[in-house]
Amino acid sequence: MYFLPHSLCLSFLPTLYLSPPISSQGAFPASIVQLRKVIIEKQGDQEVVLSAEMPLVKEVTTTLREWGSIWKQLYVANKERRVVQVQRLMWDLMEWRSQLLSGTLPSDEFKELKQKVTSKIDYGNKILELDLVVRDVNGNMLDPENASVISLFRAHQDATTKINERIKEEQNSICLGAGDRPLNEYRSVIYYQVKQPRWMETFKVAIPLEEMHRSHLRFMFRHRSSQESKDKSEKNFAMAFVHLMKADGTVLQDGLHELVVFKGDSKRMEDVNSYLSQPSTRNQGDVPKGGTLSRSSVGALSVSSRDSFTISTLVCSTKLTQNVGLLGLLKWRTRPELLKENLEKLKIIDGEQVVKFLQDTLDALFTIMMEHSQTDDYDILVFDALIYIIGLIADRKFQHFNTVLEAYIKQHFSATLAYKSLMSVLKRYLDVSSRGEQCENYLRTLKALEYIFKFIVRSRMLYSQLYEGKEQKEFEESLRKLFESINKLMTSDHNTTVLLQVAALKYLPTVLQDVETVFDAKLLSQLLYEFYTCIPPDKLQKQKVASMTEIVSSKLFQKQGKTNLHARQLTND
Repeated sequence: MYFLPHSLCLSFLPTLYLSPPISSQGAFPASIVQLRKVIIEKQGDQEVVLSAEMPLVKEVTTTLREWGSIWKQLYVANKERRVVQVQRLMWDLMEWRSQLLSGTLPSDEFKELKQKVTSKIDYGNKILELDLVVRDVNGNMLDPENASVISLFRAHQDATTKINERIKEEQNSICLGAGDRPLNEYRSVIYYQVKQPRWMETFKVAIPLEEMHRSHLRFMFRHRSSQESKDKSEKNFAMAFVHLMKADGTVLQDGLHELVVFKGDSKRMEDVNSYLSQPSTRNQGDVPKGGTLSRSSVGALSVSSRDSFTISTLVCSTKLTQNVGLLGLLKWRTRPELLKENLEKLKIIDGEQVVKFLQDTLDALFTIMMEHSQTDDYDILVFDALIYIIGLIADRKFQHFNTVLEAYIKQHFSATLAYKSLMSVLKRYLDVSSRGEQCENYLRTLKALEYIFKFIVRSRMLYSQLYEGKEQKEFEESLRKLFESINKLMTSDHNTTVLLQVAALKYLPTVLQDVETVFDAKLLSQLLYEFYTCIPPDKLQKQKVASMTEIVSSKLFQKQGKTNLHARQLTND
């Protein structure tokens, strides 16, 4: 047993491994102690206690501790760019470690995640000049005691080759189009005696995600001569550059950018230290338009207001966002004090940005919910954000993302405790709305019932699989109370509830196909019978008939209609 220093910068809690039984009292707060299974191996007369966690999780934990120590040293040495680079690598590993620990990933997705984790570890060790981890074909660490010298040597060679190839790819990232070979640089052309050239040329720059924050594009200009001998002697007379990442962590905005043109010594222009700390675009404020900075000195370079260079960019990425609000949510662990603010801001972020990062956004929301499952501090905010996303996808503009959301729920979603929070907030909204209190979000919630229940059902199924059906009675009781709250809404006579009642009649049938997979069908049909019969006979007759028609054509009715008294009585009524 050991104690970790308070200055530890990693965002996960230390795990305390204990093999003998312990009493309910102790020195550590129960909220930070996790009991884990262990394996006790006998080595001679001694017993060695080993963690029963999967080897990959243990490797990630060990790697994070090692990198964390190096990260501190880099910070002290003021190596800012390397600090940010290592920090981003550690964020990725911490996020993936949480997914591995969930234990609910499908086998194909687990295999893909394992590949990403081992690749990230090997790459990080390489750039930090640490020992290379030797692995087998499945990505598992080779045990030197159980592997031959030849197999270790070959595995080491293979690993070195793969990492070196990746580093080479980072230097060859420019290509003219799809399928074309990558280049180190792109050379353009110019027509004779054209004083204000417009190139109108398009090329693609492919850059690894972890390298984006320290990458920039540089454009060099030189005179051309029709005489070959003179042309060869021409040197660069000007340059411009643009940062690909902004200081706030967002990526370069799409559209036109007017770049600052620098002039000076040709060799000096190729030295990044002579210009990289300077503003690269005119709209950064430090370089205004006009003649005030004409020939102003920037080290050995000068800025000319007479010249301008404009480029147009388009970022193609599902990992790099141009919205600082969305970035704050996706990277919420870096500024946890802004979490509530970032959750509230999600509802005002452009829908195109949200659906573009749909999986990462949903991952962030449910990770927040899971990691704060002991409290309800963020439940409503996460729920409202989820409602907003479901509402976006219901919009005709984004309807094609329906399949993406369905695939996410079936293949990627892994929040085993989410169903408890989702049901709790949904019931709270139903109870409050039945009292006549107005809130625009209540109507949006009812419109999103189908996907709310898809998340609830999937979460419950994952929890049941993980814990072998544990808490099934509690779940059924919570679901029964949820339907009772819906029935309570239907009996409300407040004017503000009419639209909500219409929405409930319209959208409740959409949840049945999923609910019947985790809930007793007879009890469900009884709850549905109570739902329709609690509505006064002279109220919402048209909407009630339309809703019942949907129910009668459902699989639930086909299963229960012939044998269940409530189902038959429902059609008679």
